[in-house]
Amino acid sequence: MSDSVPQFLTLRNGALALGALSIVSVLVLSSTSALCRHTQKDGTATSYDTSLVAPGYVLIPISRVSENNTAKGEVRLVDASGVIVHTWTTPYQPLVAYLEDTGDLYVSMIAPLKLSEHPGGTTGIIERLNWNGETLFHYEDPLMNHDFEVLPDTTIAYTRWDGVPDSFASRIPGGLPTTEGNVWGNEIVVINQDKEVTWSWRTHEHLSPYDFPINDLVPDTDWTHINSIRYVEDNPFTHTSAYLLSIRNSSTVIFIDAINGTVLWHSPEGAYSLQHDATYLENGNVLVFDNGLNTKEHGYVPASRAIEINPLTDEIAWKYEGGESLFEKYLFASSIAGGTERLSNGNTLITLTTQNRIYEVTSDGKVVWEYASDYRDADGLLRAVFKARKYDGVGTEWSKRLPFTTDAISSLCTF
Repeated sequence: MSDSVPQFLTLRNGALALGALSIVSVLVLSSTSALCRHTQKDGTATSYDTSLVAPGYVLIPISRVSENNTAKGEVRLVDASGVIVHTWTTPYQPLVAYLEDTGDLYVSMIAPLKLSEHPGGTTGIIERLNWNGETLFHYEDPLMNHDFEVLPDTTIAYTRWDGVPDSFASRIPGGLPTTEGNVWGNEIVVINQDKEVTWSWRTHEHLSPYDFPINDLVPDTDWTHINSIRYVEDNPFTHTSAYLLSIRNSSTVIFIDAINGTVLWHSPEGAYSLQHDATYLENGNVLVFDNGLNTKEHGYVPASRAIEINPLTDEIAWKYEGGESLFEKYLFASSIAGGTERLSNGNTLITLTTQNRIYEVTSDGKVVWEYASDYRDADGLLRAVFKARKYDGVGTEWSKRLPFTTDAISSLCTF
């Protein structure tokens, strides 16, 4: 200590320095704490090869289907490390969600209903929420089911249940015999932002019952059970607009003309078994999550796969079955629901609903990323993911609103 500096001043300055340091520490800890509130995880994300993982964030709608359920739901945006970077709270349990570049979210929700009175997959509500979760659009139809598509002109196409006339229903072969109940087909409905119906298409008016028999594993009262719809601006057959539909209970995927409803293509017999989530790829092929139930190939043991077919030749262009061995194929299974999506780098995102797992695989079948979660409500009941979607966020408004994008910030939250 210098003799020229009074001791009391040195001590006082030291105390001041310590006080300033303490204030800075409090501010740092406070800021870090705020960041940590945005680094919650509700699952385990594993990157097996980060150099091959497609950049972006996975959108995960989490739902629980139960009798007259009025509980609020959640749609989460998760980064590659499994951190929840954004959450939308929904009035009811969400089933399917799609994210717009603006940060708005279109989501279908399961309205309170008596399960015994509705076929599986009934939703009932579509909403558009902004980034803050405020409702911009609300539409209800008690017969709405499964999937929907927002078209380029902002109209919305969705699937709904439609009663099949008795004279037609009596000619539909297959299905597990039941003693009572209406036979359900489907209707495709297009509505505008004013909630006016601008186009519709009914299965029993366009499909032959003999060409679309009911799978022997499902009741004979549930005929088509359309569980996905995609709008295709330039279909590979007539190069006009069309809809790609997954007709689950007939194990068939079809293209229909978006103007006159003519069937342009249906998948070859035996290509799928009770499939979900048919999407149209830039290369002109069709990608499907094939649930793989009731197939001779695996001895009638459930074994799912992601499969890509060229609709012009009906040939398989690519598939992923979980591995080479029969045991690996048996493990890769979701008896209900499920999804596939082709990503910008050529990888495929696969949702195994019954396992609550999401995989990202390369074109040569290498798993490069995996997300697993045992979603539970506060009361301990299990929830599930119908299908997930991945968004790279490049050039979008919502990507600018994310609180952070690096694992470095996440590591601060381990103190």
